[in-house]
Amino acid sequence: MNEILTYKERIYWFFKNYFESGMNYKILLSEMINDDLDNLKWYDAIISIPKTRTEVKKSQDKKIIEWWKKMKPFNDEFDIPKLPIVDNKIWEDFFVPKIIELGGIAKKDLIDGATYRGRSRNSNIAMWDEKNSDFIHYRTDFVRYRDVVNHFEDDNGYALFVPIKLLRK
Repeated sequence: MNEILTYKERIYWFFKNYFESGMNYKILLSEMINDDLDNLKWYDAIISIPKTRTEVKKSQDKKIIEWWKKMKPFNDEFDIPKLPIVDNKIWEDFFVPKIIELGGIAKKDLIDGATYRGRSRNSNIAMWDEKNSDFIHYRTDFVRYRDVVNHFEDDNGYALFVPIKLLRK
């Protein structure tokens, strides 16, 4: 994958991030051909359209973080949003502490064999298994079966469980 964005990709980024009703991507492609995309005047601001995929990723991560900073504490599992896919450092430095601040139960505070209400991609109830350091839950894909999911502090790139309430010991 090429790191440098093409002109079309830069215009597409602008279109997706600054869309206003009436904007047309194909028209923007021809109208912005002579514009300085590093110092684009947009109303009363000067914006810089990213040049690389890394800049785009950083921009997306920044927006996600700003959104999470405004979140209210979790009252129930439906308050827990879809967990973002970000770099490990951002996950560990920002998201893990933020989830705990919002009501997620830290791994160190879990009780072996206890059942928790929370949220993962496939379940809202799971049991903590201290020995294997994961949650056990049941899911259904044509048949019902036992599955495991990591605690949100142990991101492995797959579904994570965010426990917020102890149901039973």
